[in-house]
Amino acid sequence: MLLAVFCTPAYADGKVRTKEFLEFEYSSQDYFIKVTINAATVIATQIRRDLALCIADWYTDDPKTVKQRNGEILKIMKGVPESYPSAVLIAILQKKCGKFTP
Repeated sequence: MLLAVFCTPAYADGKVRTKEFLEFEYSSQDYFIKVTINAATVIATQIRRDLALCIADWYTDDPKTVKQRNGEILKIMKGVPESYPSAVLIAILQKKCGKFTP
């Protein structure tokens, strides 16, 4: 996760809204989504194992499924342009798999 912060300084300053994020190249969007979901999965393992497994099952490592999930995520992001990309991702994960609470 620390590597992601140094590699993507625009995200690190917390000022990038979803509307700006959607203007980035797909490869940058893909990287950010993967890193954020991976971090959320690690956090979930410390809270609820079932939550971590659900996130991992939903996003998976299969490139075809990842591309499909990214498409779903980006479509949702288009509807909330003033939000923050990480907040949208967490909201999506909580809707799919449950809250990050014990």
